[in-house]
Amino acid sequence: FTPQQFAAIEVADLASLSDEQIIAMTTGQAAALTSAQVAGLTTSQIEVMQTQDLAAIPAAQIPHLTTAQMKALTTPQLQALTTAQVRALETADLAALTTDQFVALAALVNVTADPCPQREQALADFYAQWQHEALVVDKWLLVQSTSRRADTLATMQALTAHPAFDLANPN
Repeated sequence: FTPQQFAAIEVADLASLSDEQIIAMTTGQAAALTSAQVAGLTTSQIEVMQTQDLAAIPAAQIPHLTTAQMKALTTPQLQALTTAQVRALETADLAALTTDQFVALAALVNVTADPCPQREQALADFYAQWQHEALVVDKWLLVQSTSRRADTLATMQALTAHPAFDLANPN
C-alpha cells in the first residue's frame, strides 16, 4: 500500500490486517493514519507495531488511542513517543483525564529503561497541570508509588518529601 492507499482503508477493514501486515507498515503509512484508524487498531496490532512507525503517527492522532491500546504499548514503544505525542496525550480532553491521560502516565511510569526523559517530563507536566487539584495529585502520587520499577521504594521515600504529600491524607 502507498501511504495514501493505507489512509483510505476503512476502519472496519483495518482490524482484519494481519500482524505481519502491521509489522510491514512503513513510517509513511503510519504517518497517514487518521484518528479513526488509530482508534480502530486492535491491541494485538498495537503490540506488534514497530516503534519507528508508532513514533511516526501524527501527535494529533495519539489522543485517539483507547485505554486498552495504551496498556498494550511496550516499553520501547513508549520510549519512542515523541515529545509532541506525549504532550498530545497529556493535553487530551480534560473529561478523559481519568482514563486516557492517566493511563498514559501510568504506562510511562512503568517504563523500566533509565534514563527515560519521556517519563520524567510526563510526570513533571502532569503535576504542573494538576497541582491545584488535590484528588488528581493523589493519583499522581499513587501511580508513582505503585510502579513496577525496581526503584519504586526510593521513589516513594522521595515523594514523602514532596510538598503535595500529606501523611494525614487518607487517599
